[in-house]
Amino acid sequence: MSLIAGAAAAGFTACTDEVDYTAAEPVAPASVYFSTAVNNEIEIVDGMDSYDVTIYRSEAGAEQVVNISSSVSPACEGITIPSTVTFEAGKNSAPVTMSFDLDKITINLDYTITVSIEGEDVTDTPYYAKTLTFNAKYLPWTNLGKAIYRDDFIASLYRIENLQWE
Repeated sequence: MSLIAGAAAAGFTACTDEVDYTAAEPVAPASVYFSTAVNNEIEIVDGMDSYDVTIYRSEAGAEQVVNISSSVSPACEGITIPSTVTFEAGKNSAPVTMSFDLDKITINLDYTITVSIEGEDVTDTPYYAKTLTFNAKYLPWTNLGKAIYRDDFIASLYRIENLQWE
């Protein structure tokens, strides 16, 4: 019994009412940025000629042109990214459109696409990004026609009629 009382007394004396909390420095808002909540996997399929990534600005004011730098690795003439993006007056977002020429993209090859904002006061934080990196792959589908699926395994276990799906 004294062992339990000793453990309880030690447990209650280990806590303190003093809390030393130091708040983190606030993150300064960026004037132009990418969202960090972006899907970085691009599956390029037949008929897909572009992919939009949204760029944001903190204040929707007059028309603004922002410089963009980009790279594609391995080099590919079939993937083009503009060097500037224009915010319309009164808008706080604009699309950065990546264009695809499927005749110049190698099938089933992994491409790394990097898009960065140039010359703005933005750094990568948990809230927004200056640079985004995408993994892209061209995966065309070949239509083989219709098929019929027949479930012989489960049907035979339960002695029921075989089901077919088209």
